[in-house]
Amino acid sequence: RVEARLSMNPMATSSATSKEDGTFTLTRLLSMPYDVTAASDAGTGRVENVMPGTTVTLRLVAPATVSGVVVDAAGDPVVGCRATLTKKDASDAMRQQAFLMGNMFGRGGASRTTDAVGFFEFRNVEPGRYVVEAKSDTAGTGTSQEFPVAAGQRVDNLRIVLDPGSEFSGVVETQRGEPVEGARVSLIAATEGLPGMMSMLAGTGIAGSAVGSATSDNTGAFRISRVPAGTYTVV
Repeated sequence: RVEARLSMNPMATSSATSKEDGTFTLTRLLSMPYDVTAASDAGTGRVENVMPGTTVTLRLVAPATVSGVVVDAAGDPVVGCRATLTKKDASDAMRQQAFLMGNMFGRGGASRTTDAVGFFEFRNVEPGRYVVEAKSDTAGTGTSQEFPVAAGQRVDNLRIVLDPGSEFSGVVETQRGEPVEGARVSLIAATEGLPGMMSMLAGTGIAGSAVGSATSDNTGAFRISRVPAGTYTVV
């Protein structure tokens, strides 16, 4: 699979599958530079700042894999936990903001679901620095330490322990102090700048999802469980 993506706009993307002779054509491109990536069982490749109309060669480097297990606070494997691999390279701040936007529109970091022994694996990982974030509806959340991945490397010793989190509760009222039933309450991680703005959009349902959400009852009360430690905006 070959993909071209504007680093300033993750939604502007073109993709294609290479033919038997390795050639590919990407169409419907704007007159702006693109980052072109390729991924297959043979490895991954990348060429940056490519203008439309250019012929490029992507040379694949040996594939890297990242794997590990997710366990709960008691050390038992967590089945059906969502593990997300997120690239953390911060050499280009705008690219990181674009990467966040890509995640919120479903085009960002890869996700896997743990199996019966809590195992997960990511293949064809590009070189860089990463973290794996794990989230379970029943056992909580957890994040690995940041780690490097080199071409052809196997990172297979990750062990993520989930934190069951805290409980967050409160009441929704009108300006006159009357309870509001059926209000949607969302917890948004408090982040400044563009990431914070995109997170706020997520909380309003325009894109992505909040850290936690609930609906108020007939007394205006709401309760959100398994909230990770942190600082939040309540919407």
